Amino acid sequence: MERILCVYATRQIDSNLMMASTVFRGLREAGYDVDMIFIGSSDAIIEFKQRYAKYFNGVFYKQISRPLKEIYLHKKSPLLYSYLRSFLMDGFNSPRVDWLKGKIRNNYDKILSFIPPVISGRYALKVKEHFLRTTPLIQFWTDPLSLGRLNGINEIPRERWLHKYLENRMLNGGGG
Repeated sequence: MERILCVYATRQIDSNLMMASTVFRGLREAGYDVDMIFIGSSDAIIEFKQRYAKYFNGVFYKQISRPLKEIYLHKKSPLLYSYLRSFLMDGFNSPRVDWLKGKIRNNYDKILSFIPPVISGRYALKVKEHFLRTTPLIQFWTDPLSLGRLNGINEIPRERWLHKYLENRMLNGGGG
């Protein structure tokens, strides 16, 4: 039986988690031995435990906390906060992986990462780099950041340069 380690990190509950759940269920129904590293806000963890944890043999949870200045910005301008947090901060800085030491086994056949959000793909790259260097990483993209709501690559506006840059880093293994 093939062993798969899934990685999902999110600061909010969104449609990407729901779309990824079809893969969670499919892996379980196909008979794979699947564990999950789930990193998220307290609300996201509660939602995950209620709806999706049943698809995994083991789940490693880590809560992402928000400093007071982030909470203030979120209340003042939710759209600006979402952009700054999701693309700037999470795009270049991801949570530490040291809390996983002793929890991650070296006998996974594959790592499966779910993107977006950006933080999820970057975190999977960190897990691979620190614990599972030789394990193949599969990136499952539910909605590419730079192509969201577009029909082709030629339609990507110049303003989305950051999306393209972050996607390129993740696809080329530069997520650390």
